[in-house]
Amino acid sequence: DESKNNGAVRIRIRSLLAAVRAKQVLHEVPSGAVISESRDLTVSAGNRTILCPPLSRYHFQFLEPIMRAEGHDFRVLPEGGRESVELGLRYVNNDACYPAMIVVGQFLNALKSGNYDPQNTDCFYAQTGGSCRASNYVPLLRKALDEAGFEEVRVLAVNSQCRNSVSFPLSPRVMYRSAKAMLYGDLLMRLLLRTRPYELYRGYAEALYEKWSSKYRSAIAGGRGPDHASFIRNTVADFNAVPISETEKPRVGIVGEILVKYHSGANDRLVDLIEASGGEAVLTDIASFLLYCLFDPVFSHRELSGSLCSALAGRGAIAALELMRRHIRKALDGTRFGSLQDIYSLADKASSLVSCANQAGEGWLLTAEMISLIEGGVRKIICVQPFACLPNHITGKGVIKELRRRYEGSSILALDYDPGASSVNQMNRIRLLMS
Repeated sequence: DESKNNGAVRIRIRSLLAAVRAKQVLHEVPSGAVISESRDLTVSAGNRTILCPPLSRYHFQFLEPIMRAEGHDFRVLPEGGRESVELGLRYVNNDACYPAMIVVGQFLNALKSGNYDPQNTDCFYAQTGGSCRASNYVPLLRKALDEAGFEEVRVLAVNSQCRNSVSFPLSPRVMYRSAKAMLYGDLLMRLLLRTRPYELYRGYAEALYEKWSSKYRSAIAGGRGPDHASFIRNTVADFNAVPISETEKPRVGIVGEILVKYHSGANDRLVDLIEASGGEAVLTDIASFLLYCLFDPVFSHRELSGSLCSALAGRGAIAALELMRRHIRKALDGTRFGSLQDIYSLADKASSLVSCANQAGEGWLLTAEMISLIEGGVRKIICVQPFACLPNHITGKGVIKELRRRYEGSSILALDYDPGASSVNQMNRIRLLMS
């Protein structure tokens, strides 16, 4: 590696030793032995408190009223900051994925606060379960809870990897409402970040953002789904009417690992730093990541050994999500807020540089988003990634040289985040990029 940090080497050696030990244990376990104890597999509405770590403040603010409308005592935790990392480090090895340390720390902070009864509290966690350290989030959280004395707290997993956790399937209505809320969160994020750096009256854009966020939350909490089309149309019209200056500012795109990218506590308030330094931060939509996950089985069936059923389901889900996005496409048309990217066109962009078989972590989408940003006029990009994040190093850091060659004048900075990262060093590198 070009890095002089020995952490990556230690991770590989430890992984090798762990694999050897696991194979030995597998041969030593008697036939029929139970390896992990099964926990209570019932999740009832209303009788337990469910804690959820935030991924993005723009999107997760709507998840709480959606789940409460279904009868769940659902709490989205504060983003937190350094204190969450320090607490997480006490229970998660510092060679593990940086987002895992943050999330474990957030859960433990909440449980140690005394505001929740551990006997009636669950930790809600969704993970993609990719072929990288992200697949270890649930086991790491379970281990940390046990060691911290919260053995009775259950982990609710919203994916297929439910060992050491309780499966928590979401109803079709919750999934539908969550998808619409995610799209609306994408829209609010786009409008706010495109407007705030240029507003003539300081705080106007933020107040407008809070106004429409509150309206949407209230509509969900009332048990009725808001009129999606009118909400989108009126929100865009309101932001489009904000008085702005004509000053040109450097636009800085932010791509990378999904939690570090959106979680301001994980990226040391990166958006605020860019704006304070006289720039405009450009964050790509969370919907693109979801569409990327849905597209992967389509590609796997076409080029690898994926099943036809998964491919058809993926195509159907993509069509449904794009149908919901049509109102946003129409509202953004002709405005200064840009346009939405189709997942198939993003795949085509990435294919000119990497294979769409790169499906671990953010995979080929990371490359596609950088190409899309550059072609859209965002010539400066920051690629944020946890230390030793292999997928990001391959389809993020690994393609920077070629992107610079293809797109003359583009500047791309790869930033690693971990508990020992120097915030001053990172800040200086960001300001150097912008200058």
